[in-house]
Amino acid sequence: MSRQTSVAEDLTLTHLKRTTATILCEFREALLRIAKAETAARMYEDLYHESCGMLTRTEAECETLRTDLAVSVEKQRTLEDRIAELERRLKEEEERGKVKTVEKKSKKGKGEKVEKDEEEKKGSPLPRKLTRLFSRKGKESNSAVPHKT
Repeated sequence: MSRQTSVAEDLTLTHLKRTTATILCEFREALLRIAKAETAARMYEDLYHESCGMLTRTEAECETLRTDLAVSVEKQRTLEDRIAELERRLKEEEERGKVKTVEKKSKKGKGEKVEKDEEEKKGSPLPRKLTRLFSRKGKESNSAVPHKT
């Protein structure tokens, strides 16, 4: 029986060795999976912190843009108020007869309003074409009036 006991012990030992080897392999694989999971967790944690930083910077930029927008809106309101005030003053001046509004054609054919003060108009010299015309006609006769051609 000692031989049978010895064979049984050998089989049991072999079985235990195999089982232990299998357990050790599974344990190593589990450790590798844990290490990979920890690496992935650290990577995701870094990404999370980076995203939080980006979010904080974006929020700061948004706040800056909101402030800039508020300033721009306030400037626009101020300009609109100023334009309204100038238009009101222009209307008052037109009603008093000091300023005449004239449509002036630009090269593109769009009309521009040009304001001329009557006093300024009286004191202004003649345009160049008229000055030249008067100077030529003036030699022939002093009472020459230019005609449109």
